[in-house]
Amino acid sequence: MSSPSPAVYPSTAEEDVPCPLCGTSGNRLVVAERGIEHRFNMPVLPVSDYFQANCQSCGLLYINAPVKQDYLNGLYQNETVDWADELLGDPAKRMNDDERRRFSDVVDLVARFKNIHGAQWLDFGCQTGELGLDAISRHGVAMSGVEISPDYAERAARLWQRGPHAVRPSLEDFQRRQFDVISSLETLEHMAEPWKMVASLRKHLRPGGVLTVSVPSSHYFRLKYHVFRLVRLLVDRQAIRERPQSMRPSLYGLCHTHLYNFTPKSLSLLLEQQGLKVRYIGGIGWLSRYRILEKIASAIEMLTRRRVAIYPSVIAVAYNPPD
Repeated sequence: MSSPSPAVYPSTAEEDVPCPLCGTSGNRLVVAERGIEHRFNMPVLPVSDYFQANCQSCGLLYINAPVKQDYLNGLYQNETVDWADELLGDPAKRMNDDERRRFSDVVDLVARFKNIHGAQWLDFGCQTGELGLDAISRHGVAMSGVEISPDYAERAARLWQRGPHAVRPSLEDFQRRQFDVISSLETLEHMAEPWKMVASLRKHLRPGGVLTVSVPSSHYFRLKYHVFRLVRLLVDRQAIRERPQSMRPSLYGLCHTHLYNFTPKSLSLLLEQQGLKVRYIGGIGWLSRYRILEKIASAIEMLTRRRVAIYPSVIAVAYNPPD
């Protein structure tokens, strides 16, 4: 199904929108691309152009335009595996050895801070369920999920060999149920108000439980933007001139679906503002063929005491203390 496209907000490049996480104002725009990608006959965000401001205090990258969660839900519920395979151009790219390794690394990271054998685990934004399959097969967890796409949800439940109620379209569908572990991988950046979602996730986390979150890295996002932009300026200026009329993906390697990108500091702040205690924060996501870049990123992370994460994503493990 496709949702009708509501009014698109004009560019807000000249407006000073305070950081929605820490309230700092006077932040400058550091990412700018004219035009925006369309999916399912609607723009992926209800804006005419893609701009992100950089918070000078916490480092959050954020879109400086109003976006409603209902709009985003109308987009993501249309996603299917067939659509994703067509978007990527090769079904094998959707789930490869690097993706499986990343899920396995996440499960191992959680196991460092929590005994997860037989744990009740909720994967928020579980897509087709590969993270859950790893946790089930190696630790015998009882996996549940939240997934807005009916196609993804059905596939995840089948992969976990659980009934259709194991994966539900919203967190509210689990009512007052609580879990030992909740994961949210590459999901919060697509939400209009991720701080409200973290607060809701904590309500479903047992005292002593852990929440693990991965989100795209602000440092990596900006680095990729500047590299791609320089290449385009050198080899394809015509494409830049035509971009505002295009509905295709970004010329600069940007994910127009990201409302936010995080630094280690801003991700820690997001979690701590909701009463969680951060136990670990670091980087994740380099492909195996870029192993040398992963080593460089690790060295930068150590030298900056985890303040700079030149990884595709930042990951955190947080503990839910008793009230």
